[in-house]
Amino acid sequence: MWFRLVVAITLAHLALAQPEGPKVASLSGTVVDAQDGHVLSRVAVCLSADSNEKVCDETNARGQFQLKDVPPYTYGLSATRAGYFKAEATSGIASAPITLQAGDTLRDITVPMERAATISGHVVFEDGEPFANLPVRLGRQGAYTNTNDLGEYRFANLRPGDYSVRAGAERASYECAYPPLHKPHTYTVNGGDREVHLEKGQQLGGVDLVMLDTPPRRVSGRVTPQKGMVRGSLRLTGQAQRRQPLDFGKTEGAFALCGLLPGDYELEFPASVDGRTFFAMSKFTLGDEDFKDLELTPEPSAAIRGAIVADDGSKLDLAKAEIFLTGWRAQPRIQKQPGGGFSIDDIFSGDYRVALGGLPPGTYMKSLRVGSREVLDTGFTIHGGELIDDVIFTIGTNAGTLTGRVVDASGQSVPGLPVALQPDPPHADLEIHRCFGETDQNGAFACPGLAPGPYRVIAWRKFPDTNDWRDELATKGTKIEIPERAQLSVTLNVP
Repeated sequence: MWFRLVVAITLAHLALAQPEGPKVASLSGTVVDAQDGHVLSRVAVCLSADSNEKVCDETNARGQFQLKDVPPYTYGLSATRAGYFKAEATSGIASAPITLQAGDTLRDITVPMERAATISGHVVFEDGEPFANLPVRLGRQGAYTNTNDLGEYRFANLRPGDYSVRAGAERASYECAYPPLHKPHTYTVNGGDREVHLEKGQQLGGVDLVMLDTPPRRVSGRVTPQKGMVRGSLRLTGQAQRRQPLDFGKTEGAFALCGLLPGDYELEFPASVDGRTFFAMSKFTLGDEDFKDLELTPEPSAAIRGAIVADDGSKLDLAKAEIFLTGWRAQPRIQKQPGGGFSIDDIFSGDYRVALGGLPPGTYMKSLRVGSREVLDTGFTIHGGELIDDVIFTIGTNAGTLTGRVVDASGQSVPGLPVALQPDPPHADLEIHRCFGETDQNGAFACPGLAPGPYRVIAWRKFPDTNDWRDELATKGTKIEIPERAQLSVTLNVP
């Protein structure tokens, strides 16, 4: 009896003492140059989570990295080194996302990196002298740099594609009432911006700019004050940016802006009277002559009041719902209220569209009505000072879901590829039921929250650089029909 008891206790102790399985994962591999395959050292390789937590390592002289003690999660994989950018896909694993389970050990991962391209050149005055300390901008990505004392500039770490090289020196910026003692100057590029195309890794030099000394321009006019309007502020955007306060008690609304470059502009005037917002805007082109007698008449703001309801009368969880308004000229004030109500204030005359994001799972935007009119797909017009208080946003509760897998010609799953889905035919302008995604490491993708109806879906090796993707999706995409509450699956093929 004692022997059996001792044996039982011993076995129980041994069972409790068994080591637990690993609670973390690991990933290791090599980073290489995608063009010739040579290994790359000093590359920062990171797995990043939604919580901004990262697990990183730097490649050694053999291009190797090892990410240890990685908690189970779905991560994005990044690789960073000056002069390179991470290629669209990797060998042996998806580019992103990567789902790691406890105990996973992924080895021999190859991460290719593409060589970055560069653009360089000189900037000179009309007489050939170098133009030093001049801001030069790259139109596609908004990067900028200043020329050195030799007039040289250089942009590095560029992806292939089309770029616009711009330069301008607004040295004539001054108040009209206080002109500078010296001769004011403005400079523009002879022949306009330089448009260039870059291939992968291309080192493009000789993109030179000649700056022309252009006489500065002046725009003047008047803001017509509304009752009770005391002051406001002019905002000029476009070829130049300016702000100028306006005091109607001193100027009666007259204004002038000096030292401007020729080009396209927008002039805005926002003001507030007794808590109500007023707004005026004018677009104009400043050519070889000054622009005179520009008239701005501020209009009172309009407002929208509405409610978000479920088509089956159920109570919706709208804690994460967001309301989006497109077409606005000045920043609107959007508020969501308890019980599904919402308000949009500080909007002005124009054509608008309204959409919702962050809806509960299994739901979709079904209808948007202004009174008896359905405007979800067409939008609506509002006029200054108007109150539209009969807006009803109906949320469908019978959404479908499309899942799928992308395979190549041999039937193998392809990770890291872009997938797009849209209604067939597509909605006008704002494609509210569109879905974009990327295949995971198993080549799978998902589009939840779909309205019942016909769609087209497509996958690409690389997302098209131009807007041709819309036509390609509409003509070559796979046709599918999403019934109510359906869970459909599809297999897409890529060459």
